[in-house]
Amino acid sequence: MSLFMLEYCKAVDRQIWPHQHPLRQFDKDLSSEILRKLEEQASDLDHLQEMEEKDIGTLIRYAPGGRLVKQYLKYFPRIQLSATVSPITRTVLKLDLLIIPEFIWKDRFHGTAQRWWILVEDSENDHIYHSELLTLTKRMMRGDPHKLSFTVPIFEPHPPQYYIRAVSDSWLHAESFYTISFHNLTLPEARTSHTELLDLKPLPVSSLGNNKYEALYNFSHFNPIQTQIFHILYHTDNNVLLGAPTGSGKTISAELAMLRLFNSQPDMKVIYIAPMKAIVRERMNDWRKHLVAQLGKKMRIQIVCTKFLFKGEWKSGVLIRSDT
Repeated sequence: MSLFMLEYCKAVDRQIWPHQHPLRQFDKDLSSEILRKLEEQASDLDHLQEMEEKDIGTLIRYAPGGRLVKQYLKYFPRIQLSATVSPITRTVLKLDLLIIPEFIWKDRFHGTAQRWWILVEDSENDHIYHSELLTLTKRMMRGDPHKLSFTVPIFEPHPPQYYIRAVSDSWLHAESFYTISFHNLTLPEARTSHTELLDLKPLPVSSLGNNKYEALYNFSHFNPIQTQIFHILYHTDNNVLLGAPTGSGKTISAELAMLRLFNSQPDMKVIYIAPMKAIVRERMNDWRKHLVAQLGKKMRIQIVCTKFLFKGEWKSGVLIRSDT
């Protein structure tokens, strides 16, 4: 419906009917006789673009008119589209769209800018998944193709393709299409948003294999979360992102990674970052009793005064650096 209304708005502005030949938009330069003969022959723009001047002259039964029609075909706004697709998730695609103008800019016809509607539709034209207004200027006619990047949703079952449509905001029948096929599209595997907690037997603290480390803790076994991630924290150097509720043992989990560093690279440093000074003080006091007193580690605090503006409030960042 939106494209239908746009078409008739342009028809009113151009003072021609949508079913009339597109070159009637140059009716001040092309004679009514040439335009009438083009309409009688039902020759569309694509067909005329492929024809030679003499063939067009034969078609309209006016030899000099072939060169004139060919000239104004070059002024008619046309753009070429090409796109690449990059899956971000199973439900989101990134589209990189290249736009190449394929007409000769003439200020008399095109002014200072031409506007084009960029639309992404499904294969049945039921939904528009993306729309934006591109302003094409004379300067953009030269140099590299213009690039647009945006994201669109994709749903299961996957449609066979999406259509990208570029529609001129002011010229009738100035449209370009590009089909994005999903035939060979490979999406990321479906994954749950969190790791399932396995039903494991709690690991004893003696799994640390170090009497000094075992003496740091006043309990006999690690909790279920610590048990499940013990191996990767204490025996590997893999990166870990741990999101768990308050009181679930995240600090001790971090300490397991620190103990791994003490074992494998004792000359390296550990950086602990917290959002509030109170948390920093609490952690420093606790580690001073254990890591400093029992393991002989060195520790110092550093407060960073850099401020960040977030949602209208001033927040200050706090950084703790612990020297091993």
